[in-house]
Amino acid sequence: MIESRMPPSEYDSFHFVEKYPVNRGMTILSRVMVLIVLTLVLLAAAVRIPPDTFDYSRYEDRIAEFQTDIVVDPIDSSQDAIRAAVKLWHQIFGDEADQFRPYKAYYNEEHDVWLVRSKPPEVNGNV
Repeated sequence: MIESRMPPSEYDSFHFVEKYPVNRGMTILSRVMVLIVLTLVLLAAAVRIPPDTFDYSRYEDRIAEFQTDIVVDPIDSSQDAIRAAVKLWHQIFGDEADQFRPYKAYYNEEHDVWLVRSKPPEVNGNV
């Protein structure tokens, strides 16, 4: 029986490894860089951005007028404030509340009060 041997191809895995050896230092450096980037991404996601503030005295009368017995969930962020306001507006205004978008939340630390503003609903095509 005659065995035929073909010359090794430059793409054979054995010859490829010999021809292009892996630089271990570069592999470790790549892994360290990936780890650093992932750490920075996780840290950036964990950082809380402080909400915009508002002047309580400008809204004090409106806040006093808007009394409700509806209980909302605890509010720890602007997203929570917007979520609670939308839920409340849907209970009061029904589907008309969907016209109020976009929303913007403000916080007054001195009085521990959140203010969520929206655009007014359109009336007869006018805002």
